[in-house]
Amino acid sequence: MSELQPIRFSLPEEGFDLSLLPEAARARGSQAFREAVTTYYKDAYREAGGRVDVAFSEGLIEVAWEPQAGQVPASATIAEHLKAGRYDEAIPLLRMRLQLEPGHVESL
Repeated sequence: MSELQPIRFSLPEEGFDLSLLPEAARARGSQAFREAVTTYYKDAYREAGGRVDVAFSEGLIEVAWEPQAGQVPASATIAEHLKAGRYDEAIPLLRMRLQLEPGHVESL
């Protein structure tokens, strides 16, 4: 099993799916939007442990996750997200599992 590597990515605020946020937090660029997006990513990576940082700069959302040794997302939790159609919650966990175990058949 290889060592899990940090995950870093950015996306435009305009590209974030507002339906994932409470209605009161859907004004892009607002403090409520930024807090809700931060909470969304922290929740998405919670099971994986480690540290999640979310920053906002020039219309971009920048997400950085730093792993904690020995933590792997549970397959059962990923499967629950997928069965419920919560793909946006499952995808970060699947990516993390594939980084840790590139040949993991279920994740592939």
